[in-house]
Amino acid sequence: AATLMLAAWKRAWASVGLVVLALSLGLMVLARLGPLSFSMNAVLAPILFTCLFSLFALWFQTANRHRLALLFALLAGASLGFATLIRLPSFLLAPGFLILLGLSFRDYRNLRIMVLPIVFAAGVTITGVIPVLINQHDVAGAWYHSTYASVDSAPPTLAPLRANLSYFLGHGPASVDNWALIAGLIGFVGFLLLYSRRDSEHFNRLGLSWKRLAFAASVLWIIPICYFLTHWTTASYYMTPAIFAAVTIAGFGALGIEATNNAVQRFEPRKILSWVALLLILWPGVATFQRAWSNRVVSPAPRQASTHPPILLPSELMDDKAWIWADLLTGSLWYYANKPAFKIHVTDDETRAMLFKFVFDRGERQYLIDDGNDIEKHIKQIEQMGGKLELHGKVDGYPYFLIVWPSEGPG
Repeated sequence: AATLMLAAWKRAWASVGLVVLALSLGLMVLARLGPLSFSMNAVLAPILFTCLFSLFALWFQTANRHRLALLFALLAGASLGFATLIRLPSFLLAPGFLILLGLSFRDYRNLRIMVLPIVFAAGVTITGVIPVLINQHDVAGAWYHSTYASVDSAPPTLAPLRANLSYFLGHGPASVDNWALIAGLIGFVGFLLLYSRRDSEHFNRLGLSWKRLAFAASVLWIIPICYFLTHWTTASYYMTPAIFAAVTIAGFGALGIEATNNAVQRFEPRKILSWVALLLILWPGVATFQRAWSNRVVSPAPRQASTHPPILLPSELMDDKAWIWADLLTGSLWYYANKPAFKIHVTDDETRAMLFKFVFDRGERQYLIDDGNDIEKHIKQIEQMGGKLELHGKVDGYPYFLIVWPSEGPG
């Protein structure tokens, strides 16, 4: 509401559609994911604050209010550092924000230009990098040892590139939010047709050129997509933070440029280019409405706001000697019941066999929650190894089983 009021006050009609697109995308992601990934739900807010604080830092710097500029640059870095604590790949967004704040290898000796990127980097380091290294030291044994599985922390490789191209950029599960990138690009081109100035690098009181804004938004998306395209591990929501960051910085950056423009180029009805720009500018709003309408749920509105009910685990699962193999509920069990569970689908057959044998030799019980699409193949492996599944109840609507092994253990 505040954004729409600002746009109306400043008559910034060419960029408001991009802002609505970004905010609507965030709400759609939250509605779609639900309990699928709690970290994804939590990371969108600090990324949004990183975008806003970065733009405020530029605004105050142009207004010669340097202390406020440094403060907001530090807050922007701290927000991205917090996002990194929530999801480690959020750190890949840092180069895009550094470019937005003025990082330039051509002018690296100009301390005045580089001060905002330096302060931003300090904020990311203090709230994100250092805590992660401390955690790795405590959990993995050394600050340079990752707490991720080896398949997640493996170096890039071109081997999965072909499959990942389809997964992230084709019709795969991770392409669900790519429509926002296309709509944002179309709207941004329409914005530039009316507001770009070839004879001026900085034509607004924000101190931000459209070239730097476009470059920063592109880097926010390009670096993460290159990372995930060259790694084996995939998930439908891995690129969501990068897409949200790129669309958000493009939208709010365009709004900042338009709202602080010193020489607004007005719509000229006699020029075909103006009508082309108008059609492009309207596209993000149309695309957002179409997406929201197609995803609508026809059901009575709830009488009051509700949240995901707490997960109450049976006492046999809460036992310290109980091992839980699951998929989607592993995060939920930790958040709601403080019970560690293990994502069985990220292992291979040999690793699972070793885990089954290891827990059996300890004389401890093993449970399996049927909460994912790939659980069936794990059930078949357990049966092939001589195990039987006894249904003991449900957890958050998903059935769970006690794995009963032969007296000699897994085969």
